[in-house]
Amino acid sequence: MFLIDYPFASDLLMKTSEKINVPMIQTESAKKLIGTNSGVLKIGEKETIEKLALQSEPKIYCNSENSIAWIQENLKHTHLPRLIELCKDKYKFRELLKPVYPDFRFTEVDFYQLANFDVAEFGFPFILKPVTGFFSLGIHVIESMDEWKKALIDLKVEMEEAKNLFPKEVLDSNRFLLEELIDGKEYAVDAFFKADGTPEIVNIYEHVFASGKDVSDRLYFTSKKVFDVGYDKFKNVLEALSTEGKFRNFAMHIEFRINSKGVAIPIEANPMRFAGFCMGDMTNYSLGFNPYEAFFKEEVPDWHDSFKGKETLQYNAIIASHNINPSKIESVDYKAFGDVFSKLLHMHKIDFNKYPVFAFAFTEVDEENAKEAEFFLKSDMKEFMILRE
Repeated sequence: MFLIDYPFASDLLMKTSEKINVPMIQTESAKKLIGTNSGVLKIGEKETIEKLALQSEPKIYCNSENSIAWIQENLKHTHLPRLIELCKDKYKFRELLKPVYPDFRFTEVDFYQLANFDVAEFGFPFILKPVTGFFSLGIHVIESMDEWKKALIDLKVEMEEAKNLFPKEVLDSNRFLLEELIDGKEYAVDAFFKADGTPEIVNIYEHVFASGKDVSDRLYFTSKKVFDVGYDKFKNVLEALSTEGKFRNFAMHIEFRINSKGVAIPIEANPMRFAGFCMGDMTNYSLGFNPYEAFFKEEVPDWHDSFKGKETLQYNAIIASHNINPSKIESVDYKAFGDVFSKLLHMHKIDFNKYPVFAFAFTEVDEENAKEAEFFLKSDMKEFMILRE
């Protein structure tokens, strides 16, 4: 079953429901998101709960972690609440992986105790992040005492603003994780665990940053080279998760860094879904592979075959995020935004009045133009906006 919620459900997700004969649970949010999409298969909330009453490991795909509260309320008897908690609680996730990374340094601190915590003894550099978080909110790279003091000031403002955007199940501003800074390139992986626990990867993205201090979600890309570098390493970690946490019938978006020693270390795992908003659609527009269909059918392509004839191509996902107050934005020039790219494969428009992002764009470039989207990393996005006076 699909359990959808805000902020965004893509057309691809809707069409997949009809294509593979998997219904969407009719929560109030789902009804609004489905709207006039008459082809979407539907199942009522009461019928869903009755149907799953005797199932301990149901297969459900969520597009948004806003659905977690519904699962925790209605599917307590299933494996899902336990697996969700292992992913969402970053401290428990680190504890789960201790057998794999016994020397990794991390600790949990209450928000109101951060100012009194001895960071000098913990050791610089490190990452500060909410134990339960989303979309880079509240994340800070700390390399000195001065940066620590500034982060504490900024954090108060960030957490107060974030309370109005996401429920506690998605972002918890009370508990924070401090963990050692992992060097190396960052990768995001969409994966799922079959009914027997076997993990399968449906996409790998390299996350591009403007600098070592940048923690934004602006630019990702995939290519044959990206898969060659990370596939086996990431698959091994997913197999360890399956063993240690007994993950079954479960979708996951998991972020890694590959350090200078070539070791892939997870940063965090997001439950029940692939990449956020609509970025999980990327393989559909780049390689013609539907990841949602793969989850329910438990089928993935041979990745070597998927990249045949595309060995020198790179597929970008650009997230048009910004820091401008929505009340100051009159409109967005989506044509100007799309015209920036040499080959735009698809664009999802996002409601900029509700979220600090106005679009997701999927593009194709050859190796010579591989860096064409990197200017977005430092852009304030105002060139694509008409602002109110």
